[in-house]
Amino acid sequence: MNNKSFSKIWIIIIIIFIIGGVSSWQYWRILREKVKLSKEVVSEKVPKQGPLIEVEKELMPEEMIPEPEEILLLENQIENWDLYNEIENSENKWVGAGLCENEEFKDVLIKAKSGSMKILKLNDELDLVITPNYKGWSTKKFVAFNNDPTAICAAGGRYPMHAYSDKLLWVEVCTTGFSPEVTSSIYKEWKERQIRCEKARKVVTNFFEKKLNWNIYTNPEANFTFKYPEDWMIVSEYFYETLGGFKSKALTVTLGKEGKEEISINLRQASCTPPRCKCKEIGGNIVQTCSYDNLEVREIYNQILSTFEIKYF
Repeated sequence: MNNKSFSKIWIIIIIIFIIGGVSSWQYWRILREKVKLSKEVVSEKVPKQGPLIEVEKELMPEEMIPEPEEILLLENQIENWDLYNEIENSENKWVGAGLCENEEFKDVLIKAKSGSMKILKLNDELDLVITPNYKGWSTKKFVAFNNDPTAICAAGGRYPMHAYSDKLLWVEVCTTGFSPEVTSSIYKEWKERQIRCEKARKVVTNFFEKKLNWNIYTNPEANFTFKYPEDWMIVSEYFYETLGGFKSKALTVTLGKEGKEEISINLRQASCTPPRCKCKEIGGNIVQTCSYDNLEVREIYNQILSTFEIKYF
């Protein structure tokens, strides 16, 4: 090999090294810029939350526990039926989680779709929906459908929560199946909505769980039972008798808080004149209150109606 050829080879090798060095420098410079940029993006998207670990911490369960004043506010809305509005949009007019095999449950879903259906956005996020109690279901029967795969056969929906004598209450779930990245522009709004929904859901669940622990009224001389709050008391129990000696066959029961008669069953001269007075006949018994304008009494009256059962001897 002559000197000229040898020199050309070395020149080519030197050029390759130079090009490779420049390329490597450019690559690492761009990589550093990308790292720097990504840090700036994180800082920009969550400027007040600090490190990502702190952002995630805000979604821990304690963040979704409502404060006492929130609980009181939300509880007072659950059974305030005046706050519920008729659903006009047919696409939003549904309950359950699809039509499944259970014919009895399916029949109610179909009737609900074509009948009256009202909604309340509790805490501006959680759907509470009421429909007529077409089949007179008790709460026990109604909520049992939640564990029946032939009635609830899909995830995501508005599920049975509580049955009243004239209506059914359905509640949605909060999980959406979609969780945006913490650096996303929609993350903060999504997180706030989840917290509002979970807080409302906890209030609703606890609200009805407390009622499961209410006292149960029984009397061997009465053909009915019902539940009432632990801080209420039975004020009187008697069979009223006229001056002519006629004695009623229906037991009269009055109850209330601190000895005050707020609700009665089979009062001799029951009044059903609205708006203060309300009454309902169940199995020949008249359940009445003349404190219907008192929100607490109204809620308890409705709850007593929903738990009122006739005993057959």
